[in-house]
Amino acid sequence: MSMAERGQDSFVRALELLTGDDAGPTMVHCTAGKDRTGVLIALLLSLVDVDRAAIVADYSATQLNLREMFRRIDALANQPRLKPGTPASAALRDAAPESMEAFLDALEERHGSAAEFFVKAGAQSVWIERWQERFAEV
Repeated sequence: MSMAERGQDSFVRALELLTGDDAGPTMVHCTAGKDRTGVLIALLLSLVDVDRAAIVADYSATQLNLREMFRRIDALANQPRLKPGTPASAALRDAAPESMEAFLDALEERHGSAAEFFVKAGAQSVWIERWQERFAEV
């Protein structure tokens, strides 16, 4: 949760961009897709009431790609803090379902909902409404 709160301005900006008048299909990605990207996607899915189990499953699916990604990173000579066995490396090498469960628990405990998180962080309610409208069943 601390990552989300420290980066709240970036998450609010992402929501703003995704709901702007000229917003279209968008790909959100990063190297691993489990930290800031995983949190952003979890927040966005939560805004449209995606089932918690589906959010956790989506996040933990990242684990399938981490082994190959870290095989490549391990080959880099200038990444000593990411070498296998270091504390930073251990945290980075996992996308455990429990991590997302803990994030969603903290989100609910501290903010009540993803919508409240965004509002407290400065998002305009119209952005949340636009996002939700895009996923409303027709």
